[in-house]
Amino acid sequence: MAEIAEKLSIRCWLCGKPVEIKFSAKEKPYLVCDTRSGGCGMQTFLREPKAIQLLQNRVKGDMQCE
Repeated sequence: MAEIAEKLSIRCWLCGKPVEIKFSAKEKPYLVCDTRSGGCGMQTFLREPKAIQLLQNRVKGDMQCE
């Protein structure tokens, strides 16, 4: 996932602001809706393979923000 999501973002599921996809030290994706850029502060950690696959599908489906 890290190789395809370089600097990609999706919309926060809570407030709709663009959220950059980041990666933990174990290379698992997570999202933080940054309050400094008008976001809501929500954090989402994707730990299970099914959740990571769903995120990959969303990114590949051109549902990222611009």
